[in-house]
Amino acid sequence: MRTVPTFNISSLLTLFAVIAVMLCAPHALAQKVEVDFDPNVDFTKFKTYAWRVHPMMEADPELRGSVGAEIARMGVSSTLLDRGYLPADVGTPDFYVTGFGTRANKSEVTGSIGGWYSSSAYWAQGWETVMVKNYVEGTLVIDIVDGKTNELAWRAYCKGVVKNPHKRDKVINKALAKAFKKFPPKRKR
Repeated sequence: MRTVPTFNISSLLTLFAVIAVMLCAPHALAQKVEVDFDPNVDFTKFKTYAWRVHPMMEADPELRGSVGAEIARMGVSSTLLDRGYLPADVGTPDFYVTGFGTRANKSEVTGSIGGWYSSSAYWAQGWETVMVKNYVEGTLVIDIVDGKTNELAWRAYCKGVVKNPHKRDKVINKALAKAFKKFPPKRKR
């Protein structure tokens, strides 16, 4: 004779609550930085650069003046200057730097269910705690465009979480540091 496992309603509710909490949590709160580039571009010829407005930013002028955009611009300029690239004062630069960012307000829902054993030795639901934490998920795209061909040469795609808006500069600069570890890309021989 085959026995069928039985569940009481309290244990099923507890199981469903645990699964729901796991599904509601953000999948990845760590920064994600990806870099891609055109292997046919000779990055050793790049010496001067200039900024230009990305087409995405032209469509939404409000983004252009955002604090996050200015933090990214200063971080990229500082990195390029530290590596010996110079801003082009006149004429066509060797490459253009452009980029855009987006942000999405998100929520993280966590919860716990506690309880006690009743006189029948079954787990009985006693309390439930649900916490909602709001945060911002930001995406930053930095493009390096060849000044002579006007073609995309290098792109960094950065995605991260800003839990505290007063520390967004640290999140942005950390993402830029990860991205620019791979610029200029090493040329395969």
